[in-house]
Amino acid sequence: MAAHTSTKEQDSGWLRTDERRPDLAGGQHQETSRVWLPLAYGYLRADLLGNLTLDIGERILAASACKLGCELAAVFLESDPLSETVPPAFLDLLEECRRSGAHLVLTGCGHMSGMVVPHSCLLNVLALRADVHVCEVAL
Repeated sequence: MAAHTSTKEQDSGWLRTDERRPDLAGGQHQETSRVWLPLAYGYLRADLLGNLTLDIGERILAASACKLGCELAAVFLESDPLSETVPPAFLDLLEECRRSGAHLVLTGCGHMSGMVVPHSCLLNVLALRADVHVCEVAL
C-alpha cells in the first residue's frame, strides 16, 4: 500500500483534508482527493483514565471519530471534576462546540458521570446550547 501524506485546514465545524499519494511510476506526489470532514471534539477526565495515558485516550477517541466519518479536532481534559459545580473543561468544550459548529463529542464511558452536576444535565446543556450529540466510547 502506498504511503500518503495529508494537510488539514479547519473552517467552521468542518476539516478539509488534502490527501496526496506518490505516483508509483514517477515518484511524484499527485493530489487524489479533497475531503471536508465534520469536526468532533473529545472530553476526558484525568481521574478516570486509570492506567491509560492521555495520548492513548486521545488515539482511541480519534479512531472512533474516524469510524464515524469525523475528524477529532481537540480533546478537553478535566483534571479535577469534583471540585467545581460545572467543570471548567466542560464549559470550554461547550464554548468551542458553539464557536466551531461541531455537532459531535466523544467521551470515555462514564466520563460525564459522577460529578456534582448530573450526567443528564451535562448532556442536555450540550444538546440544547450547542446542538451536540455525545457518544461514549470504551477506553
